[in-house]
Amino acid sequence: LGFAKKKFRLDPCAVFNEERFAVLSWQDGTPLGTVARRSVVHRDGLGHRSVHVWLVRVDTAELLVQRRSALKDTFPGRWDVSAAGHISVDDEQQDQDGDGQSLCTARRELEEELGLRNVALEFLFTARSDHRGVSAGGVQFWDREFQDVYLGKITEEEGRDVIVQESEVDEVIFMPWEDYCRRARRRDTALVPRPEAYLDQFEVALRRRL
Repeated sequence: LGFAKKKFRLDPCAVFNEERFAVLSWQDGTPLGTVARRSVVHRDGLGHRSVHVWLVRVDTAELLVQRRSALKDTFPGRWDVSAAGHISVDDEQQDQDGDGQSLCTARRELEEELGLRNVALEFLFTARSDHRGVSAGGVQFWDREFQDVYLGKITEEEGRDVIVQESEVDEVIFMPWEDYCRRARRRDTALVPRPEAYLDQFEVALRRRL
């Protein structure tokens, strides 16, 4: 089931404000007390934090998955988690409710990428992801993330209220969660790759909740 593509644009000036991330030890995820720009983090393979938000339709147990914009540097046009983003050092300043940087970022990404607010999010687990590749622009990258994974339950009607951020998302669909996990384990090239440990924890979490 697809949805009409509704769009909004971000301020083009935002591209000049490169995000800064707290650098983490890859061994145990502890902060090293240093901060690096996004480009440096992905060039040098520095550990950093991110969030993944999975939305599931309560009546059908289907995941809302997004097709990454064809303009993205990494994995353009592939199906991906509902919403995701890095935890920047600036997120702490925006954490006015005291919920923590991770949840603050998860809520922000959900609103920015899909236009959804007030979705209750449950923390599931943190996974490590270590991926090297070459961007669409021909630049080598080394992305090592500690990914905080969240789950939000929505209705079909809420899914139809999605407003995609055109610089990030081409479209969204609902996909049976078991189909997604099966395809991800087969390394389906239509999907953004996920580590086996990530999928193991994700499947366990969904089976307990759906």
